[in-house]
Amino acid sequence: MIQSYILRIIQGGLVLALFTPLVILRITPFPFIVGKAVFFQSLIGVLLILWLILLILDYPEKRFLPSLNSITLTVFLFFAVLGIATVFSVDSYHSFWGNMERMEGFFSFFHLLVFFIIIISVFKTKIEWLWFLRFALISAAFVSIYSIGQKFGFLGLKHIQEYIDYGLTPIRVPGPIGNSALLAGYLIFPLFLSIFLFFWTSSQEKLSRSDLDTSILKNHYWCLSYFFCFLLIGYTLILTGGRSAFLGVIFGVLIFIGIYSFFSGNEKFRKWSKIAILIFLLIFFSFLGFLYLNKDQPWLKEKPLLARFSNMTQGSSFQSRLQSWQIGFQGFKEKPILGWGTENYSIVFSKFYNPKILSYSNEWFDRPHNKTLETMVNTGILGLLAYLSIFGAVLFKLFKKIKDNKDNKVIVLSCSCLIGLLFAYFFQNQLMLDTLSSYIMFFATLGVVYHITSTYE
Repeated sequence: MIQSYILRIIQGGLVLALFTPLVILRITPFPFIVGKAVFFQSLIGVLLILWLILLILDYPEKRFLPSLNSITLTVFLFFAVLGIATVFSVDSYHSFWGNMERMEGFFSFFHLLVFFIIIISVFKTKIEWLWFLRFALISAAFVSIYSIGQKFGFLGLKHIQEYIDYGLTPIRVPGPIGNSALLAGYLIFPLFLSIFLFFWTSSQEKLSRSDLDTSILKNHYWCLSYFFCFLLIGYTLILTGGRSAFLGVIFGVLIFIGIYSFFSGNEKFRKWSKIAILIFLLIFFSFLGFLYLNKDQPWLKEKPLLARFSNMTQGSSFQSRLQSWQIGFQGFKEKPILGWGTENYSIVFSKFYNPKILSYSNEWFDRPHNKTLETMVNTGILGLLAYLSIFGAVLFKLFKKIKDNKDNKVIVLSCSCLIGLLFAYFFQNQLMLDTLSSYIMFFATLGVVYHITSTYE
């Protein structure tokens, strides 16, 4: 009996962790960072103790220990390399604890690892994962409502003044994340998960005839809720003006459609899908070209969110990042095996600083704004290989699941959607960086993949 109570408390605590993006602690110098980190780390610390107690009470059954497979092994491998890189860091203290501005030292990453281990240990059934992801959508919906409130000034939110205080452009909504581009990166996950849940919930279990109608009705209500969340989150994503996230979503959706059409077994659908994708790409790139040719037109300047797409590669933001990437690569070449240690990119930036960057921006980079390069600088080639191996393991498991269940349309759609999500996330991270909020959703997504590729109910 006591095991059941502890299990429910742990599951409830993990659900509570999904609401971390909403935490803001304004009494700190970095209100959108510190509050989230303190809340999440404190919560996971308590859950870790409860989980260990649960393991002791359950011994020798071992029902609440994760199984070792390619996903868990690659995650453990990455964190092992991260730990070694921290020990041999140029500033081990800084790499372990991080700083208040980012709160992403090894200590913070350790809590993310614990979060991942616990969710795959205590969520065992499809219904448990369904509710976990539904709460993730509820959290994202609150984030979206908060962000829309900033845009239109309701709920007592002072969007413009908040942006001016932080020296940002008052056109794009920062949400409770505190930065519009980082908010967009977080929203990629619930956007795709709303699609995933639409398909996953639509699958019918083996029910008695008397229960079937009620189940279908409930599923319809849930599917309508997912559709509403998709629209709400999608609209908020547009309000962020996040170009990398927007392009990532488009890329991910095309991957999703392409994979499903390839494995659908319907030649006619496959043919028309290819044609539709090609037509879309033609229209999309033509539209971007049209915006570029009209980038100096007054009518376009009056639409700032749209204008952001007219000079993506020519603007100061992209050019300054190119310079930062060159600096980061210089740092990687100097320490190619284990890197400089996490949270030490500012040292690299200082050592290899190129004054040419002042032509585009006076910003001082503590991240290269490219996740792959950031991993290379922080943990070297070993860390990069370990990081990429996580994606490789996840994609392998998902493709294998699809291949083994080609006749099950729900499985093919669900797994294809998750593959599209991972491609969208990886794509946008080549131009941006992660936050605690996006990390939480990333490891939650890994947990979902772990579940559905281990057993499908």
